Amino acid sequence: MSGVRPSEEPLWSVLNRGLNRAGIDILEILGRCNFPTTSAEAGAFERYYDCAVSGGQDSLSLVILAKLTGLTPRALHVDHGIREGSASEGPLLKEMLRPFDIPVFCYKVKVEPGPNLEERAREMRRRVLPDGVATGHTLDDQAETMIINLLRGAGLKGLSAMEPSYQKPLLGLRRSQTKAICEAIGLEPIVDPSNWDSRFLRNRVRHELLPLMAELANRDVSSVIVRQSRLFRAEEAYLTSTARRLSSLKPAELKVQDPVLLRRFIRLEIERLCDIRLDQATTERVLNVILGQSRSANLPVGFIFRRRQKKFEILNERGILVSTIGDAE
Repeated sequence: MSGVRPSEEPLWSVLNRGLNRAGIDILEILGRCNFPTTSAEAGAFERYYDCAVSGGQDSLSLVILAKLTGLTPRALHVDHGIREGSASEGPLLKEMLRPFDIPVFCYKVKVEPGPNLEERAREMRRRVLPDGVATGHTLDDQAETMIINLLRGAGLKGLSAMEPSYQKPLLGLRRSQTKAICEAIGLEPIVDPSNWDSRFLRNRVRHELLPLMAELANRDVSSVIVRQSRLFRAEEAYLTSTARRLSSLKPAELKVQDPVLLRRFIRLEIERLCDIRLDQATTERVLNVILGQSRSANLPVGFIFRRRQKKFEILNERGILVSTIGDAE
């Protein structure tokens, strides 16, 4: 269904009236969003506020609310060629958003069937969409992301889930609210059948695990989970800033630091100096070098971390010194 906003009636009036019928306050909705509002904040989006739009209720709400706040959104739609009939969704989306003067740009990519389909589809989207494109992730997506990362054994950073930003302005909204927004202005979202495919972990978390957790807890667990992710994010930020201060210490001083901070310092420094991310096992091997329990540790891509002449050194795969950590004792 196309948008039904009469051309002579402002979008605010149509949306406000429709949401009022559903018992929803439009000001509360906007207060939960994180769109740039001041001229300084909106400077980077002065021309266009690019939005990834699949045609589902969340991404449709994204461009509608962006328009409502005075931004100039344009919808960027990617056809992955995975589902039969997906080629018709771009033209349909253009028809849906035409009454709101929101342009739609379509990209076509090819994602072959096989393992890790979701991840490969995300990677293809990243390749064709511009940096900083906004997405319609909601509070419910945030809760799912935190649980998925927990199941994968993530640390504080993973349990912090998605970072709130102008690129993820709807993290304070619920799916029930994005559904109400579409209904209020007569938009019928495009339904992606793959959102119910039990082969995908996120779908099982969404349709099975979270409802079971809510039943066991007898409450809305998504809001509780997201509240925890905010706490984890604050703790992650504090530990990271504290760990960065260790870079000014000498090797003997590093040895007596708390291992929690040392592990974080190790990961931060190696990523900064070598552009590689360490897994837990490799981090522990580097920690043993700092604590004097071993002389060297192999890093990914052929790098070596070693202690030599009262300093810690990083060598590349050719044995050439890349960096030195720590001053002479």
